[in-house]
Amino acid sequence: MVNGPGGYYGSGFFWFWECFKGGAGAVPPFTVVWNEWQVPAAKMRYPYHPAGGSPSDCFTMMVDNLREVGVEVVLP
Repeated sequence: MVNGPGGYYGSGFFWFWECFKGGAGAVPPFTVVWNEWQVPAAKMRYPYHPAGGSPSDCFTMMVDNLREVGVEVVLP
């Protein structure tokens, strides 16, 4: 486990992302096996975009961004 059970990755998407690109956490390439991913996925979908516009799916955006930097994300 990276940063141990319940490891801290910030209090929002920006800080989570900084852990992977800012050198504060694991350095890609590595694999994340995300058990029970459906829970955060459901909570990270918004019927509106904060700045206006179409609905926002932050979970998919986060997974896509992780994959772009070389993290293999497994959603069993």
